[in-house]
Amino acid sequence: MMGLMTSGVKSETERQILAAASELLETKGEKGLTARAVCQVVNVKQPTLYHYFGSKDGLLHALVADGITDFIAFKRTCGDVADPIEGLMLGWHAFLDYSALHPQLMKMIHRTVSQCPDATASAMATARQKLGRLEREGRLQIEVDIAIDMLLLVAHGTLALWTQGKPLTSVRESATRSFEAVLSAIIRDYRSPPENHARLEVLEGA
Repeated sequence: MMGLMTSGVKSETERQILAAASELLETKGEKGLTARAVCQVVNVKQPTLYHYFGSKDGLLHALVADGITDFIAFKRTCGDVADPIEGLMLGWHAFLDYSALHPQLMKMIHRTVSQCPDATASAMATARQKLGRLEREGRLQIEVDIAIDMLLLVAHGTLALWTQGKPLTSVRESATRSFEAVLSAIIRDYRSPPENHARLEVLEGA
């Protein structure tokens, strides 16, 4: 996969096709996301879909590109904090929240970003910024690139559990503890933010 289609100004039909594809992806999975099924939902012919996206792969690339844009926007709505460790944890919980809403899309995004450096850079830009600050402060124990890979491994594992049908609360708790284990391994004298303790207590009591 060489890259992703950029998301510019879209026609109403193009938006409807993407919306239908997104809905089918979450309800039927990737196997159920076919060009024919999308066209039936939108009530257009397949040549119309190919006019806008070139092929089914083109549609999937556009869906992923839109998903990354939407995910980044979602993370921004969750706010930011001055402390880089708290910021990393805030971004993690934003990832969990968004993944709970769009598990199939996030699974597709993470498979795609592993093959597309530009998409990976976009999806992990905030985390890289926080890790870079920790490195400059002498608090990061490994290289930033390795730290990013370790965080991506936890994210991939989380999505794998979700798509296997594991209970949401159970996955969130185990995923958050795994994320903290990584932070403890890569950050010198790591201490869990108080807010995260509160979140884990809620999950334990669920």
